[in-house]
Amino acid sequence: MNMPDYRMMSRQLSMKLPSSMCGQSMVEYFVVTSFTVIILITGADSSVIQQLIVAIKDAYAGFTYAMSFSTNLNVL
Repeated sequence: MNMPDYRMMSRQLSMKLPSSMCGQSMVEYFVVTSFTVIILITGADSSVIQQLIVAIKDAYAGFTYAMSFSTNLNVL
């Protein structure tokens, strides 16, 4: 009974994998990224992107309001 040489089989398999799986990681990256973008964008007023935009607008409005009341005091 002849036993197969597993070291030789694994070496041959490792040599074939890079060429046969070329581009798979790019496809997986694209699928995950597009799914994440779709999840973030969908939703009317409750989407994460819309909430972020509103938060930045509110923070900037508060900043400009505070800056409008500041004075340039020279102590010297």
